[in-house]
Amino acid sequence: MGVIGVASIRTPTFYFEGERSGYVGSARQMERLAQALGVPFQTHIVAGGDHFSILQPLTAMVARKIKADTGPRCAITITPAEVSRAFAARVPTNRIVKAPSNTPDPHFLSRDI
Repeated sequence: MGVIGVASIRTPTFYFEGERSGYVGSARQMERLAQALGVPFQTHIVAGGDHFSILQPLTAMVARKIKADTGPRCAITITPAEVSRAFAARVPTNRIVKAPSNTPDPHFLSRDI
């Protein structure tokens, strides 16, 4: 979507970006434009994260919120504290190990062994 698409936002939209990502400037620019236009858009810059390290923990958090939001209109809210807690609870990448050759899923975690 990018900055140009911000004006077309009609439903609550959340943008998550790691502070070590090269996209933080664009995220902030989109946030400023959204505020000026009055569109429902929130940017969350994740301390200690990069563009990829935030994906698993924040996707899981957002999925739980979507599943719990059963009303006729979107009532999802996400606070900076929730984002920080979700990222802090992530599985460290040093715990991801290569699957044994007899394992069908090569993307499992060491805690699954």
